[in-house]
Amino acid sequence: LTDDSFTSCAELKEDDWVDDFDDDYYTHQCDSPLSEWYATKEERLDELSSASEKALASTPQNSKDMEIIITLMQDFNEFLSSFTTDMHSLDDFRRKNPQYPPNDAITNITHDAAAMTRKLLDHLTRNNVMQKIPQKVEVNAYKMAMAAWTNAFHPDSGDRCEVILEEYGERFGGDMNLMPTLECYHTVLDAHNKSCS
Repeated sequence: LTDDSFTSCAELKEDDWVDDFDDDYYTHQCDSPLSEWYATKEERLDELSSASEKALASTPQNSKDMEIIITLMQDFNEFLSSFTTDMHSLDDFRRKNPQYPPNDAITNITHDAAAMTRKLLDHLTRNNVMQKIPQKVEVNAYKMAMAAWTNAFHPDSGDRCEVILEEYGERFGGDMNLMPTLECYHTVLDAHNKSCS
């Protein structure tokens, strides 16, 4: 093989990065903004997942434990919502062609983050601690779990979000002040749209 057999990093355009991406993209030898971005996302997901596993390992005993879980759900939502914003700022192809699905790495990362948010919600409800916190906080937890799936680029995002809405409706369907609003149904539609993008 000769040097002509290889394409240098400088010769690669951003479109090439998008088209040729695979699960090991962020380990590519080229030092590019996109490779650094993926590494940062992976690191942040590991941090949040580790903190979540610690919270899931024990039953919430007091308001401080519950606050930790709610804060983690907020952190996951901020993490997930950053993907679209960051991709548009880093990737001209993605910004101009939002109809194309992202690569497998983004699908996997966002799915794992949304799934962990769902686990945190389940941890609160399964341990019957919701009666110990304000109902509005409980409602917010359902909404955050739904919102997580609107920012997950995964084929199941819409269905997962819809299941949470059904559970939320069963819990507060008879309360005019706490029951799901039209905005919640828009959230489900957004999640279905993301699952097809």
